Amino acid sequence: MERATTPKNGSTAADDAELVKRALVRDEAAVRAILKANNRRLYRLARGILRNDGEAEDVVQETYVRAFTHLTDFRGESSLSTCGSQ
Repeated sequence: MERATTPKNGSTAADDAELVKRALVRDEAAVRAILKANNRRLYRLARGILRNDGEAEDVVQETYVRAFTHLTDFRGESSLSTCGSQ
C-alpha cells in the first residue's frame, strides 16, 4: 500500500484532489492522511463552540461521516479544509 503524507506547508487543492481520488478507491493511507491533516483544527473548532470534550468528539466523528459520504462531490477547486456545504 502506498504511504500518504501530509504536506508540511498546508495542503493544496492538488494535494487534496489526489488524496480524495485515492480515498475514493478505499486507500486507507489516503483516508488517514485526510483525517490527520484536519483533525486537530476541526476538534478545536468544535470544542470551542460546544465547551464539552465528548460532544466535540461526537461532532468531529459526524463531520467525517458526512464528509466521506460526500467525497465524490469534491471538485478540487479548493483545499478540503476550506470546503463547505452549498
